Amino acid sequence: VVWMSVVGIILVAAAFGAWCYIKSGWIPAEWVNFVAEFLDEIGIASDFVVASSVNDSYEVLETLDIDITEFTTALQDAWKVFAVVMTIVVVILIIVAIVIAKKINIAIALIEQASKVMLRLPGLIILPFVTVLVIIAFSGWMVFLLLMITSLEDFTVDTVLQTFEFEQYFDCNGTDTTNVTNVINEAACYTIDFVSDYGETPLELCMVIYHLFMYLWTVQFIHAVMICIVAGAICDWYWTRPSGPDEVKGGDGEWGDPICKSCCRTFRFHLGSMLFGAMIVAIVQIIRWVMAYIDKHTKSWQDKSKCLKCMFKVVHCCLCCFERCIKFISKNAYIMVAMEGHPFCDSCCHSMKLMIRNIIQFAVLNVFSQVIVMLGKIFIIAVVTGLAYAWLTYAFTGIVSTIVFPTILTGLLGWFTSIAFLHVYDLAMATILLCFCEDLEVHKNGLEREVLMNKKLQRLALKNVAHPRVMTKEEVAKEIEIEKHGRELKPVKPDEQV
Repeated sequence: VVWMSVVGIILVAAAFGAWCYIKSGWIPAEWVNFVAEFLDEIGIASDFVVASSVNDSYEVLETLDIDITEFTTALQDAWKVFAVVMTIVVVILIIVAIVIAKKINIAIALIEQASKVMLRLPGLIILPFVTVLVIIAFSGWMVFLLLMITSLEDFTVDTVLQTFEFEQYFDCNGTDTTNVTNVINEAACYTIDFVSDYGETPLELCMVIYHLFMYLWTVQFIHAVMICIVAGAICDWYWTRPSGPDEVKGGDGEWGDPICKSCCRTFRFHLGSMLFGAMIVAIVQIIRWVMAYIDKHTKSWQDKSKCLKCMFKVVHCCLCCFERCIKFISKNAYIMVAMEGHPFCDSCCHSMKLMIRNIIQFAVLNVFSQVIVMLGKIFIIAVVTGLAYAWLTYAFTGIVSTIVFPTILTGLLGWFTSIAFLHVYDLAMATILLCFCEDLEVHKNGLEREVLMNKKLQRLALKNVAHPRVMTKEEVAKEIEIEKHGRELKPVKPDEQV
């Protein structure tokens, strides 16, 4: 699929370039007609080739009183410019494909690894559906709370002060500031006096904004937990030694359930990192919501000032791009948290360093992963819709008034299913890529650690490394024994004491 996509892009660009050459007149019409006649002789329709010659009719231009000669000359000059540009583009695409051929082969091997882990861990497909159900239930609860907030009447700052009766907890009639407790008391009194000046200020809008922020934060937290669980299970698969008679990962039957182990690790150790990363994304999202609210209520000003209207468009575009960048960085940070167990900020820095050192590999895999995800969605929707139509048309024996609605409904269900499955597949590719980059960095630095990438990746990525570290069977057995029973503690000799 990857190399087919590369060749397809080059062929499309070359075909458009040939079209530009024909329209510009650099390829004579006689050559085009000769090719058309040859295609007719071998039984291939060639009307499109003949129509692409420069001898087109200009009856419409004559009715508009336009000089046909000048128009034809200008049009051919434009097509010549397009032809030159497309020639340069095709040459650049071919050179880039040749230069990054190794990176493309590594991307293919990584995609194969992601496919293997999806076959090895089919339970990962269930996690997006569980996440959606949790978000739907939480959204229903938050909508109920929002209705309760909007139903409040005359909710102001004075209402809060009178409800909590702060005066009974603090003595604001003058205190001795030499005591620490009295200093805190005085500060509280000053705060109450300051807030009392805004006693008539309504708080409904503030509560709605706070409610929206908490909703966005929680949704991002749920999504982050799902990413961490998926990444943790895939990291377990990658960093497990091949074993068993077929030398596959987890082939000895003692691998356990990596999904359950990843869930336990995530809920026991990583919830703080997930909350922090989700808060950063939620802050950016709430800023976008606030800017959208301001944009909506300043339409009259924007109609008077084109500069102000353009400024809001630029701000929305920048915030959208910034949110996408934050989500991408956070996703990689969650993967590193699941892989190494470090805090969010350390994992974020580590993942960014890996991405910068392997920027071409990241770019190649991200591009082709998006192509695979798009083709996968189209394939799943087409297959599901086609099967539903065929079953209702030829195999269903009941009475159906129309097959349009059930076919469309089946297509929508296939669309949701494809999103869930391919989202996990995309996470698998991203996780495998970070694991591979971490494995590669270790051996490039000459550290003595076992190579856990498969043989194909070793041939592609480690052929310039002198001696990639591969543990012997005796060392593997010893490490497994240590993992089961722990390391043996030996007494320190007197001359070894510090």
